[in-house]
Amino acid sequence: MTHPENPDFKMMVVSDGMGGHNSGEEASHITIDEMKNWFSKLSPEYYKNVGNLQNVLDNELNEISKKIFDKFGGNGGATFVGVIVGEDKTLLSNVGDSRGYMLKGRELIPITRDEALVQNLFESGEIKERDDMRFHKSSNIITQFIGAESVNPQFYMANNKDYDMLFLFSDGVTDCLSDNNLLAITKTTSRKYLASRILDNALRNESKVRDEI
Repeated sequence: MTHPENPDFKMMVVSDGMGGHNSGEEASHITIDEMKNWFSKLSPEYYKNVGNLQNVLDNELNEISKKIFDKFGGNGGATFVGVIVGEDKTLLSNVGDSRGYMLKGRELIPITRDEALVQNLFESGEIKERDDMRFHKSSNIITQFIGAESVNPQFYMANNKDYDMLFLFSDGVTDCLSDNNLLAITKTTSRKYLASRILDNALRNESKVRDEI
C-alpha cells in the first residue's frame, strides 16, 4: 500500500496464519488490518528517514501480538514479514519464518533470518545445507510468532539503490521453491507475470520431509 499523504512512501506486508494453531487465519488477518491502519496514520515525515521507524514498528508489532494473544490466549498466531520504503532507504522486519529477499541484477539476496528451529539447527551445523531446512521433520516449528504475549522482531536496513525488486514470501513458497529456483524464475519472467509464475511453480512442487535429515 502507499501512504495516503505521499504515494512514494510504501509498505508491503505478508502474514501467514500458523498451521496447527487455532484461529491462525484470523490472526493473520488481524495482523494485516492493524498494519494497514497503523501505516495510514503514520506521519509522512518518516518518509525522509525510515530508520527512525524501528522502535515505532517494534512497539506496533508488540501491540498487535498482545491483542491477538488476549483474543486467543496463545492459540492463534501468524508470521510477519514487512518492508517500509522511504526516500533513500528501506526498513525490513520479520517475526517467524516468512522471508524477505532483494533482487539486484542477476542475484537474489536473502535478507531476513528465519525465526525457526531449523534455522538454529542449520547455524549449529546439524543441518548441513540451507536448502535442506525445508525438508527437515521440524521445519514447521517456529520460535517467534505474532500472537505471543511479546515478540522481538528482527530489523534490517537497505539502501534503495542496492536492489531492483523486493520479494516477501510465506513458507508456502519457500518450502516448495529453493532460492535457486526463485532466481531462475526471475531471470526468465517479466515483472508483469512474475508473481503468478512464482505461485504456479510453488503449487506444482512439494516439500516432503526426508527421514535422513
